[in-house]
Amino acid sequence: GDMNTEINRGSCVSAYFADESIGAPKDVDMATECASSLRLFPGTSPSESQIEEWIQLYNEATSVAYEQCVTLARLETGPTRAAYDHGAAGKEPGDDLSDSFPSLQSLPAGKGVMAAWKLDHVAFTTRTFRPLAFWSTLESDQESLNSGLPNYHIPSDHLPIGGLFEVLPPPTLDEQQRISLLNNVQSMSTSQSTELDDIEMSFAEELKAIEAHIATPSTASGTAVLPKKKKKGPPPKEIIEFMRRKRSSVKETKARHVIARKSLATTLDEVYRLAFSKFLGCSVSQWIERGNAALSINKEIQ
Repeated sequence: GDMNTEINRGSCVSAYFADESIGAPKDVDMATECASSLRLFPGTSPSESQIEEWIQLYNEATSVAYEQCVTLARLETGPTRAAYDHGAAGKEPGDDLSDSFPSLQSLPAGKGVMAAWKLDHVAFTTRTFRPLAFWSTLESDQESLNSGLPNYHIPSDHLPIGGLFEVLPPPTLDEQQRISLLNNVQSMSTSQSTELDDIEMSFAEELKAIEAHIATPSTASGTAVLPKKKKKGPPPKEIIEFMRRKRSSVKETKARHVIARKSLATTLDEVYRLAFSKFLGCSVSQWIERGNAALSINKEIQ
């Protein structure tokens, strides 16, 4: 349909596509698409805050595509819209736009620049569709490229597009693959939970020893004397130091666990991620974030 975008590298729409010709965006791509989306005057760069917001929006689009397993491919149709270029068209007598639009330097007053864009697209999932053929677009209509749309032959401002596809059976995991997925995820989750439990037990024993030491200080003669009951206040410095060490240890361990889960997740393609959600009761991203607590094993896989 009409997406009103050429799906350029750095655009949020491109985050949904797995087209190798688009590729990963660079800083200049993000800045260009940010400026385009904000309709900034040509030659005007977006501010740092605007680029930061654009990058955040792009990352959110990427996350949605990953989470929903909807990575798309694009049917390789050509330009579908031809008209005078935005901003460059309609030069009036006395206007000096040569700095922003060098191509206008040699144009007489009242003339513009004709351009063409790929604004209409057919998107599909490669795991369920195989393209066989598609209609030609404006690359086969030089007259329309020269005069723009609509014209005498084409009454619309956009050229219609269409394609022919072979429908493929949706790929699924066989029983052995499902069992292997379950075992790998459960094994890592169980191992990580056990490590955290062991850390808790170790620190619990250490806390008992610290509390016992604080509760029974020795006099110069070596005789243990029970301290007088103190008014409520901050915990002893030994307890404060203990709590800091425990928090640091647990935080570092959980961070290592997240990295390990991310590493496993990078090996899962869309088919595995779809099966993950179906049989393990949560998305891959939820498992990465929460670990074993996010899992709800479907009995179908066991």
